[in-house]
Amino acid sequence: MLCESKTIVLDESSCERILVADKYEIMKVIGKGSFGICYLGYDIESNERVAIKFERKNIKTSKLELETKFYNSYLNDVPGIPKIYW
Repeated sequence: MLCESKTIVLDESSCERILVADKYEIMKVIGKGSFGICYLGYDIESNERVAIKFERKNIKTSKLELETKFYNSYLNDVPGIPKIYW
């Protein structure tokens, strides 16, 4: 998680540029689930598209941390599975 305490409200009609960790620009919402929101983002240093996932503030334990550990332990370097950063 790059910025777990950051609250982002994305108004798609706004032209405001939203940066996460001074590196990733948020473009649009690409998914919402029971514990968070996933955004399409852009890495302004590498010029790559990225997905940025945020958890809701009211959860008791981080599911993203567990998800990251699972992906990196069992699905690292599997074709079709994206690289996960915490």
